[in-house]
Amino acid sequence: MNWEAIGAIGEVLGAVGVLVTLVYLAIQIRSNTVETHNSTIESVMTADATLRNSLVSGPVPRLMVAAAAGDDITKEERMALTYFMQAYMQGWEVAFYLNTRGSLPDDVLAAIAFRRMATLDTLETVVPWATSSAGYTSDFQSHVAEQLVEFNSKPKLWEVLGEAQQSRPTLGNVS
Repeated sequence: MNWEAIGAIGEVLGAVGVLVTLVYLAIQIRSNTVETHNSTIESVMTADATLRNSLVSGPVPRLMVAAAAGDDITKEERMALTYFMQAYMQGWEVAFYLNTRGSLPDDVLAAIAFRRMATLDTLETVVPWATSSAGYTSDFQSHVAEQLVEFNSKPKLWEVLGEAQQSRPTLGNVS
C-alpha cells in the first residue's frame, strides 16, 4: 500500500468524522431548542399560576368582586387594583413578545390573552386599560386593542352560563 492511498483513506475517514460530528451537533441543537421552548412555556405558565395563587390570600379577589358589583372602593384599594393590573398586564406583555419571537405557541398566548381580557372586563370601570396603556410598548398596545375588539365581539362563557341558569326550570316549575 502506498502513502497516497493511506492519505486518501485518512481524508475519507476525516470527512466521515466531520459529517458524524455535524449530524450529532444538529441533533443536540434540535434537542436543546425543544427543551428551551418547553422551558419557556413552563416558565410563563408557572409565573401566571404563581401570580394567580398570590391573589388568593391578598385583597384583590375581594376588591374585584366589589368593583364588579359597582361598590365604592377606597383610593388605597384602587391603587392596589392598579398595581395588580400592571403586574398582570406585564406578564401578558412578556408572553406576547415571547410569542412574536417564536418561543411561545399561539394557543398559549391566546389562553393568557383570554384570562387577561376577562380580568380587564371586570376591572374596566375601576382600572381602565387606557389609563395605564402608555406604560407598554406600542406593539403590545396594538395587540391588546385587537384582543379587546375580538373579546367584546363574542359572548362570554359566564354570560352564556348565566343566561342558561336563569332560563333553566327549577323543581318548583317543572311540568
